[in-house]
Amino acid sequence: MRFDLRKAVFSAMALGAVLICTIGDIAAPSRALADDEADSGFTAVNPFHGTYTGGYWSNNIPGVGPYGGDVKATITTAGKVSITLPGAGTGTVSTSGVYSVTGKLKVKNVLVNVTYTGKLVATKHPTTGAYLAVVGSGTWKTTSGVSSSGKWLVQRTSTTP
Repeated sequence: MRFDLRKAVFSAMALGAVLICTIGDIAAPSRALADDEADSGFTAVNPFHGTYTGGYWSNNIPGVGPYGGDVKATITTAGKVSITLPGAGTGTVSTSGVYSVTGKLKVKNVLVNVTYTGKLVATKHPTTGAYLAVVGSGTWKTTSGVSSSGKWLVQRTSTTP
């Protein structure tokens, strides 16, 4: 049996994301906005903005087998998502980290339509609340052409989109 470093790293990141999400939900409950905050007209900066890298892998794709590769994405301060690798896609991420993107995935030089969904979670500085590290994980599935699905995992590498 061969040790796969990529799978080990992704597994560790996914476990960390689950722990962070659970601890974050216990330690930092959400609060409702006051009336003057809701009516101020101020649009909050999406805390998940930045550049992300990671990977994806598939279940068995008919005629191809298991498949995977690198993922690159950016999120703007307004929460707009742009996937640039392994294909192209656009979508949104909420200020709570819920992620939804539609686009194209390149599988063996064939572009298929896909949807990506998942959640980004962050570790926060205990005093300032600043996001120290952000990871995300979720699933993807084809919406046309070859029928397949799989998982994705990313880590924020920069706060600059």
